[in-house]
Amino acid sequence: MNKPISKQIEPYNDMTRELFTRGDYKDNSVYPKGRVIKVRKGSLDDGLVAEIVTVVEDEKIVAAKYRIYGCPHSIASLEWICEKIDGLIIHDLSKIDLSNLKNLLLIPIEKTSLILLLEDVLDEIRLQLELK
Repeated sequence: MNKPISKQIEPYNDMTRELFTRGDYKDNSVYPKGRVIKVRKGSLDDGLVAEIVTVVEDEKIVAAKYRIYGCPHSIASLEWICEKIDGLIIHDLSKIDLSNLKNLLLIPIEKTSLILLLEDVLDEIRLQLELK
């Protein structure tokens, strides 16, 4: 009475898989000259820890790197964020819209906490930049 297993639905779209495997912005602890800002949020107990390191010089983000403990959507999200903020003028950081990220990576509703955590990380980076 075994029924054939229907085709498994792929939980990750092409963009998520590409960002997940690329890893161009993974933190290698080598930073260019500038002010280094590290922001870390989350907990291992919750299964998600995200850290973004930005290097700022002359009002510009000259490098963005990440460290992450989480699912493929989390890793792809950090890769996407770092790609977007690397090279930005610091005042343009507020233009990063993470609601767009949910649609781009098809992040399921049950992972909404990921987006909230990433918003906290970006908010903290903005705060640190304002404190100078």
